[in-house]
Amino acid sequence: MKNKRIKYHVLKKYNGGIVWVKEYDKRIDVATKIIKHLKNDWEKVIWIATSGYVDNAEYREAIKQKTGNLYDKIVFFSYDDISLTDEIYVKLFDIASENEVFCILDGSLNLKNMVTSRTKRMLVLRKIFKYRLLLSELPIYRAIRDVYAQLMFVYSPAINKTETQFLQQYMPYYTDDFDVSKRWSIPELEKKLLNRLRSFIVYCDFSDDLKINYFDCDLELSEAEKEVYQADKIKFLQDNPRAAYLKIIQRFQYYYTICKQKITKLQLILNEKKAKNEKVIIYTKYTSEIKFLRESGLLANHKFVIMTGMNDKKRAIRMFENDCNIMICIYKVDIPKLFLKECCNVIYFTQTFDYKDKNYIISRFKGNEDFELNVYDFWVNTTLENIIRDNLKRKKIVLENIFNIMSNKKVGDL
Repeated sequence: MKNKRIKYHVLKKYNGGIVWVKEYDKRIDVATKIIKHLKNDWEKVIWIATSGYVDNAEYREAIKQKTGNLYDKIVFFSYDDISLTDEIYVKLFDIASENEVFCILDGSLNLKNMVTSRTKRMLVLRKIFKYRLLLSELPIYRAIRDVYAQLMFVYSPAINKTETQFLQQYMPYYTDDFDVSKRWSIPELEKKLLNRLRSFIVYCDFSDDLKINYFDCDLELSEAEKEVYQADKIKFLQDNPRAAYLKIIQRFQYYYTICKQKITKLQLILNEKKAKNEKVIIYTKYTSEIKFLRESGLLANHKFVIMTGMNDKKRAIRMFENDCNIMICIYKVDIPKLFLKECCNVIYFTQTFDYKDKNYIISRFKGNEDFELNVYDFWVNTTLENIIRDNLKRKKIVLENIFNIMSNKKVGDL
């Protein structure tokens, strides 16, 4: 953190603040320095993170090493526990009511949707926390609308608007290349919003040492696959004229997820990595794809392990670290970063609209001077896949614009 300083006065002024730090270790370092600096102003720390972090002994040990005796005053909760378990939420409420509490939300982009239980509950609690600190590796995942719930938690007067009013101001409607009307931001409005955010940023550092090599694998359906795909699409739309958009996406994306060219390309990459004795993580969207990969014989010459929400994660991780070179995952599965230090290849076998999932996956990896991560994107030339590709590209542009705006102002030095 050379040439950067933590803006403690922001927390003193607003009782809330934001820390954007891309690297995992730096983020913990900044957070622990802040609670130590303000140790006379609080009695308990409520530290909230994903279950993958909270349940990870190495994550807690890293915090313990940096906080020393203060560690005994930290109480950990997961986002899932708060949203799904009333008993745990009441426990959190009681701690906050009976103590001067410093609340830290690690992975604060979990607080982006105003309709979720976790967001509603945290916004209720915000008023009784002495301090509120948001930690995140990125400012947004989907769009600048992600900022709304977080700002409401940190300091609600900063917005003083309903979510609809916020969207009307910063994300006006536009029509994309596929004649779909949707909200999207533009650089001028992004800059305007970020200028408002600056007052609440305690520390900001988007740099990291991770070297990433991206490979786009552009694939085509065979003539026979195209005929089946088109015929089934026409029949489905005729039989279901009012089908929900999400249902249509799920139905037709699945049709080409295991097309011949994808399987052939996957075989080539896996054989190449096996020859180099490198580990690979394959991400899929549907459990049916995992079933296909497992039962088709495609992986017959490879040692692999499955990682979904239904599996024993600790056992799967042990197998991946010690015995297997391939792990097949569902996008939403939460794998702690510390477990991925020996893997240098990621394959997105199926694409997703959720840019958050891809960013979260990459954030699990840590770079050093000898490490390079290879990321393979499988794209099938269909209308749906092209829409997904365009959507992800727009989200990436917004995020890069935010990086440029914040970096040019040298926020960490203010």
